Amino acid sequence: MNWLFDLKLRRLQKKRHRIAARYSKLYRMAKKKNKGHDECEQISGEASMDDQIAEYEIESLVTWELVRRAELLFIPVPASTDNEYWKDAYAPNQRHLTALGVSKVRDAIREEERKRREARLSFLDIAAKLVVMLTGLVGATIGLVSILKK
Repeated sequence: MNWLFDLKLRRLQKKRHRIAARYSKLYRMAKKKNKGHDECEQISGEASMDDQIAEYEIESLVTWELVRRAELLFIPVPASTDNEYWKDAYAPNQRHLTALGVSKVRDAIREEERKRREARLSFLDIAAKLVVMLTGLVGATIGLVSILKK
């Protein structure tokens, strides 16, 4: 993943933690002041709604980033009609990857990046061996020329 995605994800996760802490504090204060059951339920409901919104934002960001990276690497993404890998989002006409979908796409991205990295490393290995051979050949040529000059 890139640094901008990591930054956005961290901000959303911090936002979700702040929401949980704020509503936890409100709930404790309501219990301490012996507020009614209805008010405590209202606080819990608001907390749940805000948490779902924060979760939606995180799921949207993760889905968008994984699909974008898969497309850049020409990796097929599971069909959006496959309910095993996709789930309906709160917004109309939007779907997010499920945990299984995230895992599948992320594993495919890692595998493709590993194969590409290995291909680059094998090329570098061949280039390094060629440099060593050329260095030996140049050394032998210099030695031969110095012998012939004497």
